[in-house]
Amino acid sequence: MTTWPSASKATTTHTDSGSDSPRLTRTDINQNILNTNDIIDIFNITSPVDRQILQYNQSNAKFELSSDFVGQGLTISNNNITTTRSNDDLVLGTSGTGQIVLNDFCNFKTNYIEKIFAISGTSGSIDVDASLASVHKITLNDNTTFTFKNFLEGQSVLLIININGNTKTATFTTDGSTLVKFPSGAPTLTVASGQIDLVTVFYDGTNHIGNIVQGIQ
Repeated sequence: MTTWPSASKATTTHTDSGSDSPRLTRTDINQNILNTNDIIDIFNITSPVDRQILQYNQSNAKFELSSDFVGQGLTISNNNITTTRSNDDLVLGTSGTGQIVLNDFCNFKTNYIEKIFAISGTSGSIDVDASLASVHKITLNDNTTFTFKNFLEGQSVLLIININGNTKTATFTTDGSTLVKFPSGAPTLTVASGQIDLVTVFYDGTNHIGNIVQGIQ
C-alpha cells in the first residue's frame, strides 16, 4: 500500500558541499524518485474541477476528489447538511459572543422543540437564567422572588409556574434590580392550588417587558 513517504526522505550528505562527488548521490536521487512516485500514487486527482475537495478513501488508500464533504458523522452535499450516525443530533455552535445568524426565512417542516429547564427550587429567591433555556418551569410552594437574568436584546423567556399552595405571591425582577414591567403593574399569582400561571418576559435592550396568563387548569 502506498503511504506518504515521510519516513523515507533522501539525505543531503552528498549534496551539501561543492566538493561532494555526484556519483555518491545516486542512492538519494533514486530515493527521491521513489518518494515522488509514492506521492503521485497516493493522490487520485485526475481532471479536477472548480470547488472540489480532497478526501481520504480508506478502501483504496488514496486521496480522491469529491464535490461533497464527508466528515466524522457529517455530510455536506448539494445544500444539505446531514448527520450520518444514527440518532445523532446536528449541533451548531459559536465561540465567545458569536451568534448563529439566519439572514432569510426559516422553513420548519415539522414542529421545533424548545429546551425546558426545570428549576430545582420551589420558593425563596429563584433565578430564571435566559442563557440556560427559553422555557423554565417551577412548582411554587411559597412566596418567591424571580430574577430574570442573562437576557440578550431581542430574547424572550417563558416561565411556567405550577401553583402548589394557596395565596402565594411572586416578585418579578431582573439582574439589574429593575422590576419586570407588566400591564397595570406587578401581577398577582393565581391563588388556587393545582393551577398554572404562564409568565413571558421579553427584553428589548432597555426594558424587560412581561405578560402573564393565569389560572390554567
